[in-house]
Amino acid sequence: TVFNLMNAKGRVAVCGCISSYNDVQASLGPRLQPAIVAKRLRVQGFLITDFADHYPEARKQLEEWVQTGQLRYDECLVEGFERLPWALVSLFTGDHIGKLNVKVA
Repeated sequence: TVFNLMNAKGRVAVCGCISSYNDVQASLGPRLQPAIVAKRLRVQGFLITDFADHYPEARKQLEEWVQTGQLRYDECLVEGFERLPWALVSLFTGDHIGKLNVKVA
């Protein structure tokens, strides 16, 4: 695992658990504790709301980067309510690039 490749006293930020939100039972994946303990790693979870007080500053900076071209993003616009099923499926199949929007009106 990546934990075995970490430097001693390394840090890992973990945000969210989207891959397991809908799990019915606990995952049987690899156990990371031995590498975490042996390398004395720091693993800390966080939520985006932990930084809510920084939203105005971040939005201003991100808008500036988009305007100057330092930050680019892709969007996929799907038009028509009848294409909604395709749009939903594409969230899980990777058939779209970037932010997915569905225009229904």
